[in-house]
Amino acid sequence: MKFPSSQLVMKEVKVVLDPLDIAWEKYNKSLNGYKRRLSHESISIDKDNPKKQRLNDQTEEEYQVEKIVDRWIYEDGQYRYLVKWKDWSSPFNTWEPEENLVGCGGALLSYFMRIQNRTWHTHPTKEELEIFSNSVCNPTKESLENLMKQFWTPGELRYESLSKAKMKQVLITLWKIPEDSRPGILVDHVKNLFMVHKMHELRVSQKQRLKEWETEMNYISSDSAKIYVENEADLEGPPRNFTYINHYIAGDNVTIPESPPFGCLCEPECTIGSYCCGKLWNSRSAYGRDQRLLAELGTPIYECNKRCRCPPNCRNRVVQNGRVIDLAVFRTKNGCGWGLKAMQVIGKGAFVCEYTGEVITNKEADKRFNYAFTGDKTYLFGLSYNNKTNYPYSVDGSLFGNITRFINHSCDPNIVVYPVWVDCLDPNIPRLAFFARRMIRRGEELTIDYMCQLKEEEDIISETFLSSQCQDPTLLSEHASWNGLTITCKCGADSCRKYLF
Repeated sequence: MKFPSSQLVMKEVKVVLDPLDIAWEKYNKSLNGYKRRLSHESISIDKDNPKKQRLNDQTEEEYQVEKIVDRWIYEDGQYRYLVKWKDWSSPFNTWEPEENLVGCGGALLSYFMRIQNRTWHTHPTKEELEIFSNSVCNPTKESLENLMKQFWTPGELRYESLSKAKMKQVLITLWKIPEDSRPGILVDHVKNLFMVHKMHELRVSQKQRLKEWETEMNYISSDSAKIYVENEADLEGPPRNFTYINHYIAGDNVTIPESPPFGCLCEPECTIGSYCCGKLWNSRSAYGRDQRLLAELGTPIYECNKRCRCPPNCRNRVVQNGRVIDLAVFRTKNGCGWGLKAMQVIGKGAFVCEYTGEVITNKEADKRFNYAFTGDKTYLFGLSYNNKTNYPYSVDGSLFGNITRFINHSCDPNIVVYPVWVDCLDPNIPRLAFFARRMIRRGEELTIDYMCQLKEEEDIISETFLSSQCQDPTLLSEHASWNGLTITCKCGADSCRKYLF
């Protein structure tokens, strides 16, 4: 029945927005909006006609929408919706214009589904529905990743999504409503549902690909510790054109010798006092009995090799025995792409992981470095420990490498790199090992200082063991740039130098 406008008393309505609820079973629950109404004491009701209510505007309460009961077009050409309020009987239903139903998309959807089930029997074809869904919402990857940020919670991504069948039913419901009479609030609601649905579809595919990548790396890895892969930040999948390797591979015009000319004669085991490999090379014993680092930063480490007489569990065999700490490749939320984090507590001085990649000549390294600022990333590590200025080789982890490829920069890092020689004793081709400069918490991101320069006279075997401070603070001044391009640092450390280049 149509109510004459003269008999209607329109009440001021203010809707409090609820969070987007996308679970199908919640559509018919009271989540769709609120109306500011008078308190119980302020309602004056005509007992002969309960629909006539005189309202005192002095006191207000919030009342929740239970459902939309009916819709009618008025003389002004605008639609009004009959609203049933939660915990209020039907005589208190009110007719509301669409602008008073902000946040009531779910209730509107339930209403149209209900009446269409009784009156509509036609359905769009598959092609018609696909064209219609694209006209309603055709989200980009960027827009879906922005949507994901709404569901970020500490440690996980929380959201609910409709199944494919239920999403199809929602789109059909909207399709059946003539375009000129579709409530804008309902259209926006369906758009939100559709975007979450599309995001979920991409997430399912993404998680499968990331799991396959995780499995592949663990299968190839020779380390005893596990690798995890996590992405709760965006829709990025595994890196393209990347092959996991355990050790250096030689690039063009590079030879990596693997036959040491001699080894130590320590028996039955190596000790700090024995004439072990470090002392044979005019260095020092690098590790304590617990295989934690003793050597000061910048000291070359010579581990026992396959010519040595000591057993495999010798205290001087650490890096060569591989990573024993579980780590996770994860997607950062600060715009730094992939990162690497600890999955267990790491003690100060412990070996964390080793950088691997393709050993290339510096001529080739120069060519690859030039691509760094023209669209292609590079992961170059100069092997400059034997010769600071004219070193012949670099390691590139962009195409071949391991999870250390994903370690990000910090001006206050928690790990540092040491040169290590084992079976390859070429002074120009050390292995690159990362050690903890302090205790590292579970879940903490691993970082190094990309631009740190060491002074030869630095002595940090004291209480400031493994200090991370860069010894040349002018290296990255605010005016520093590379070929005119300035790179802003995103590490967020208190000691951040603000710029990488």
